[in-house]
Amino acid sequence: MVSPHPSLPPLDLVAAGLVTVTNSFGTKTAPLLEAVSKNFVVVEPYLMGVVQGLVTAARRSQDVPQRLQNSANMNWESSWLGDRCYGPPLMNMVKHWFSVHEPLWPYEEVEED
Repeated sequence: MVSPHPSLPPLDLVAAGLVTVTNSFGTKTAPLLEAVSKNFVVVEPYLMGVVQGLVTAARRSQDVPQRLQNSANMNWESSWLGDRCYGPPLMNMVKHWFSVHEPLWPYEEVEED
């Protein structure tokens, strides 16, 4: 994906244990993405970089146990409530906002767990 955002499909693919070729772009660096998952093969967004990445991915795809281990060790938030995602600070802010503002549409009360 030649974009500043890696999009979600590559993240889904590495989480599923697939070796995934993606390009670097700006702050989307090889060290950053490889810290998320060793199933990433990060290349420069040029023809030869992509070709070399595909060769590397084809070779690494043969090691299924390693791919699954990389998937299990993925360093990515898997819960929308985690500190790296929305977490308690945002949820508290949203609850406060709704406590002092009228809702935009009718809603039903929801019991918390």
